[in-house]
Amino acid sequence: MEVIAARGPVLVFFFDFSQLNSVRAMPYVIEWHRRYADLGLSVIGVQAPRFPFGADPGTVRTGIERLGVEFPVVIDDRQELWYSYGCEGWPSLFLWGRGGILQWFHFGEGDYRSTEEAIQASLGKPGADADLPEPMGAIRETDVQGIEVIAGAGGPADAAVQQYLAGRLEDAGSGCAGHDHDHGDHNCAH
Repeated sequence: MEVIAARGPVLVFFFDFSQLNSVRAMPYVIEWHRRYADLGLSVIGVQAPRFPFGADPGTVRTGIERLGVEFPVVIDDRQELWYSYGCEGWPSLFLWGRGGILQWFHFGEGDYRSTEEAIQASLGKPGADADLPEPMGAIRETDVQGIEVIAGAGGPADAAVQQYLAGRLEDAGSGCAGHDHDHGDHNCAH
């Protein structure tokens, strides 16, 4: 990593294009690549597949093209990089500074603002004021810094809880959960 990081910071993004958590994080990583590549940030994607189809180069190429990925991606089909980095889930982010020093890491979704602030700090040069953009805002309400989403905690929040039932979302209060029956317009099966 030292050779690559000598020119500037490197963000290593472990993901699986078929994992929802990775797909939800991808717009942030794509935007960071767009915003900061000209300022010296390199982004390297590591497709660490959970399922065998995610190791097929053609399938990966199609998947990342659909997601709009323009940074380089390697396929870690045996998850050797995944394990050597100590990843704990999808996605996993590692920010290496100049000289190959690990400056930031994050497992899972969230903490996007802090990650971008770490990117900006790694791009700064002592004594130089870089013209950096304001960190991007949350794409989804659930991405807001410090928000905690707890499903099924009881009380009024349960009215907003959605469950996936028979291929469509149904309100948790509909009485469909936990049993099999036919509503005419959908089947509930658990």
